[in-house]
Amino acid sequence: PNMGFVYQRKGVILLFRLRRIEESVNALERAVALESRDRVAHVYLGLALIEAKRWSEAAERMELALSLDPESRDAMIGLVIANTELQRFDRAEAALRDIERLAPGSPQIPRLRDRLEQKRVEVR
Repeated sequence: PNMGFVYQRKGVILLFRLRRIEESVNALERAVALESRDRVAHVYLGLALIEAKRWSEAAERMELALSLDPESRDAMIGLVIANTELQRFDRAEAALRDIERLAPGSPQIPRLRDRLEQKRVEVR
């Protein structure tokens, strides 16, 4: 069996079904180590890192996923969230514009924009 995929599935179950965030991060790190070119594994790891509030690592992971697939909307969404939390508003705004360009009617856009604006207000 493809062990990278096995660890990816384990990480997804731990993250989304069981909410065992750190175990999910560990499993997804193994998946990425085994399948370094798997964009989906990088996105899932980025999402787990977001759940763990490890914003900088999450942003790096989402950027890596985008280097593998420049049109990955999931990676862009993760990048908006991580950069918003890191108060890197220009980067968050750029990723949000990319989402708007690729998927103009995406239901995530208003929520991401609200999150970004709320964070800007908090730090003023």
